[in-house]
Amino acid sequence: FMMIKNKKILFSEMRDVTEIKLAEKKIKESEKLYRLLAENTSDVIWTMDLNFKFNYISPSVFELRGYTPEEVKKQDITEVISPQSLEVVKNAFSSALKKVSENLPIETTYFEIEQPCKDGSTVWTEATAKIIYENDIPIGLLGVSRNINERKKSEELLKQSEKHLKEAQRIACIASWTMDIEGKFIYWSEEVYNIFESTKEGFKNNYQESYIHKEDKDFVYKTIKEAINNKINYDIEYKIVLTNGKEKFIQ
Repeated sequence: FMMIKNKKILFSEMRDVTEIKLAEKKIKESEKLYRLLAENTSDVIWTMDLNFKFNYISPSVFELRGYTPEEVKKQDITEVISPQSLEVVKNAFSSALKKVSENLPIETTYFEIEQPCKDGSTVWTEATAKIIYENDIPIGLLGVSRNINERKKSEELLKQSEKHLKEAQRIACIASWTMDIEGKFIYWSEEVYNIFESTKEGFKNNYQESYIHKEDKDFVYKTIKEAINNKINYDIEYKIVLTNGKEKFIQ
């Protein structure tokens, strides 16, 4: 207010804030959508500072580890990740920060980590993490964690199956392999080395040219060609010659 000639005069100013209000509305809508997604996905979305303290963690962490978000925020990183996995994470994080200091590009990092649960068990998760910046300065991490327990179990079962197959082939002196139509190995089991009396380094990949006895080459080639053309299996016996000159019959 001002007094002019004994009259109260009101001075004011006006500006168009439509753009600001619209921007604020969009931000609120984005935050609402983000929170809706974060609170309704089975994946765990989280942010933490550079000291590995959580700033935010989605409610789905309860399904993953049995802890509420409030409980997790109070946990030390050693209570969140198992010792061996923590070492891997810290090393990767240190390496990423070093790249930042050298102005090198940083890719999104993927981890497979073991995490302790409230009931005393552990769960394997796949964590995707990237560095958060503020004014080009690293201030924390943004990540998503997913339960991969079933995948890890399947991988372990596969390892055990491969181990048992390897042992069975060793006992029965049976080798397995796959090769292309030119006779070059694509895959072979370790028992191949025993049959061919060779080492991994000394084994020749071009099987048909290197090992099949010259007397049996035409027969083997013809059999393989017919099997490929007719899409059938074959079962034959033929002679091979090892690199030391020794001859063997194989089936």
